[in-house]
Amino acid sequence: MTNIEIISKIKDLNGFVNKYKKLLSIKEDIELRSSTQPGDTSIVCDCNNKKWILIYFPDDPIFLLIHELGHLHLAMITKCVYFAKQPNSNINRGIFQFVNTIVDAIVNYKISRFDKIYPFFINYIETVFNATKGGINIVNMPFPLSHYIDYYLELKFYFKKSELESLKPKIERFLKDYENQLILNRILDGKKLSLIKDSLEKLSEYLDSAESSTFIYCITKILKIIKMWSNGLINKNIKNIFQK
Repeated sequence: MTNIEIISKIKDLNGFVNKYKKLLSIKEDIELRSSTQPGDTSIVCDCNNKKWILIYFPDDPIFLLIHELGHLHLAMITKCVYFAKQPNSNINRGIFQFVNTIVDAIVNYKISRFDKIYPFFINYIETVFNATKGGINIVNMPFPLSHYIDYYLELKFYFKKSELESLKPKIERFLKDYENQLILNRILDGKKLSLIKDSLEKLSEYLDSAESSTFIYCITKILKIIKMWSNGLINKNIKNIFQK
């Protein structure tokens, strides 16, 4: 894609962003910028200029653009800007990866409740299924367990009944394949997998909450079940990430 084509697409996307910004009741000033890096779609706070920069790689799934707006939506309804804003302090990379991925899953639940956004979510999940038709390989994937947590929540609890019934074989096959990879690569055993699943089932009961403390508590509990870090380090990083 040429720079001219990128600029043209960004101009078209400004109206798209404004449409879904309005749908999600987002009041903040947002500037859309293009990126040349695949997977670079993200949102960043330009606090000095009191606005947010929405970075979008044109070939990324359009749902990712709405997803980044969803971070501001979650921040608004929970009154916790740190669901959208990157932490400034020194954060453990692994802990932040897990926290960010779980927050991503919560964001996707919130925005996929909107009828006008739900079809984009379905299309996004279909791209995930299509990309893994040949099987799931987590060998070179950073923190693959964090992505499993995200997929488990989204595939088990976000679909409407009509889609859930038709996609059930794909969902079960995908999650089973992923779980086998996690066990085969000795990232966890069956017992720990069961504990993590139980904690995700519990989190699913609170997905409709608007309380930041509820989500932060659930995230902290999941991290402690995973047992990759000491409870003290988890508590310290959670406090630094969410400024609580």
